[in-house]
Amino acid sequence: MKRSCTEWVSLWASVAVVMSVLVDVKSGRAADYVCAVHSVAFDDNLNRVSDAASSNLPIVAADLKAAQKVCANSSVLAASAAAVACSHPAARVVGLFHQLDGTLVRSRSSKVVVRSAQTGRPENDKGVVKMRSCSEVGDSLCGDGIRQAGEMCDGANLGGLSCQSIGLTAGNLGCVGCRLDVSGCGNTVSTTSISVDGTVDVPSAFELGILHGISYLPTNDYSTAVDRIGALNPKTWYLGPWSNDIYGFVVDAAGFPQSQGTEVIFGMQDAFSFVTGGFRFYLGAATMQGGSLRPECVALPRSCWADFSSLLADWTNIVEITAATLASQQRAIDGFEIFAEPDFSWIGVSPAQLQILFQVGHDIVLQHFPQASIVGPSLGTFNPGGTNALTDTLDFVLQENIQLDVVNWHELGSLPEAVLAHTAEVRDFFTSHPQICDPTCPAIEIGEYNGSQTHLIPGNNVGWLYYLHEAGVDIARRACWDVPQGWSTCWAGFGGLLMNDNVTPTNNYWVYKAFAEMPRLLAVATVDPHAVALASKDGADQTVSVLIGRYGSLPEDPLARDLTLVIRDYPFPTSSLQSRFLPIVDGNNQPTAMPELTESFATGQVEVVGNDVLIIVPGFRRGDGLLVTLAP
Repeated sequence: MKRSCTEWVSLWASVAVVMSVLVDVKSGRAADYVCAVHSVAFDDNLNRVSDAASSNLPIVAADLKAAQKVCANSSVLAASAAAVACSHPAARVVGLFHQLDGTLVRSRSSKVVVRSAQTGRPENDKGVVKMRSCSEVGDSLCGDGIRQAGEMCDGANLGGLSCQSIGLTAGNLGCVGCRLDVSGCGNTVSTTSISVDGTVDVPSAFELGILHGISYLPTNDYSTAVDRIGALNPKTWYLGPWSNDIYGFVVDAAGFPQSQGTEVIFGMQDAFSFVTGGFRFYLGAATMQGGSLRPECVALPRSCWADFSSLLADWTNIVEITAATLASQQRAIDGFEIFAEPDFSWIGVSPAQLQILFQVGHDIVLQHFPQASIVGPSLGTFNPGGTNALTDTLDFVLQENIQLDVVNWHELGSLPEAVLAHTAEVRDFFTSHPQICDPTCPAIEIGEYNGSQTHLIPGNNVGWLYYLHEAGVDIARRACWDVPQGWSTCWAGFGGLLMNDNVTPTNNYWVYKAFAEMPRLLAVATVDPHAVALASKDGADQTVSVLIGRYGSLPEDPLARDLTLVIRDYPFPTSSLQSRFLPIVDGNNQPTAMPELTESFATGQVEVVGNDVLIIVPGFRRGDGLLVTLAP
């Protein structure tokens, strides 16, 4: 017997923002109840619903605007979907929410209130009805033939899945207890979205670096921030002479150089900007605009020069004073990045003149810090404008016998997979110019990666981690950007890994924490370049962890796609294998608080097929991440 909304609906309560939505669910009886969702703060973003509508997913609601309000943010989706699922098991609207978010019924930050459609008032005095567990809801709905919250399938409704689509050889896929039954499929895994080799692992190829990240005040307590960021094991930290005192946090408060072996990298061009007041510098004809001095030069005259000799004199003086001051203060600086996106910032300065400025900066730094590493050329894009700017700089380094310990450029306007070709080109240069590798080749560093349009999307960040590893990059730093909420991830939140309180983890924090806990990575092959994974095994407790992500915006990157992953030759016994699915949901490229990872039993299913383990994730959303752990 199906029970009423007032008997079944409930989620754990603790909330601040109230939103009421009238939903006509057409359950076959009088639609005189609606569920109003109370949830923690959410953003008004309607992309999910518009994507669902364009994909012809079912939307049953009083009107589209009502559905859009319910779907405004992933933090609301879990509660709203569970509300409709519990109160009206036959409601097709559940199909919409199931497509949009796999975490449907296990939310601890929401509660559901039952209201009358006529009065809008709570149906009972308390307005909230509690149940012992969400599994009761799933049990009550299983068997109605509708695939919904907590179900991989329901009766004959397999959600379009088949033996072949989940990666098995031909046969008949079944459904038992609302879980997929693969016993009728062939006992061999054929083609899957992602394949992991369970036999061989290698050290993680690159080290995580951090760019700026905080505004430090010695009077504040940063112990939680130190613990959070320390768990990510940062190996380099870029900072400049800004008043934010990032050095005070990294060295004095956190002690990362001592505890983590973190190297401190100082940006010399940032010091030049600090003194001149500008982030762009204009030379000669570039100082003029329409026959008069350009506005930037009127506002910031110290960032403009009529001739190169004047610019060179100022550069030499500021670099000398900066390096001498840092040395006299005995600052623990391990390396100096001479430039910062010179292709964007030095307007009217020729490549030959930039090389002169680089050499002057190099020479002054090594006079005061003879053991420091030199990083460059730090281009804003790889070979900007189709030029050979990066390899031309390497040629100049060789000709002038300049020390260059780290080859650095930024990847801000490209998809993650582009780093494969770029690093290959640099290694080709090393091969054809072996003298640059005497005694060792320069390290390859991506000084900043992930542009402002994608840097807070978990699936995109998984993609970057995957391709940085595949490319063999040695060091990589997340870029930081201003966010619509009125703050910058450069000066709070460590590049979007924490909220601006420097305490609360974001969804992306868990992507990087999962990666930090994978010191060795299993070999991974992928069919779709925008659906990727990182995987590791731990022999001590016989666990395997898999971090999965989807990204992209091309027509071939639909909102939701069924994903299958096979771990070939699973390295541990599988007789009592237990799985946990931990979704890392996209917040539409907005800072999204996620204090902890919450298990979602509805997200996927694991099957043992011979010596292999198959992970099935139906309807995996573009932009999302997913951590799957397997253990005895």
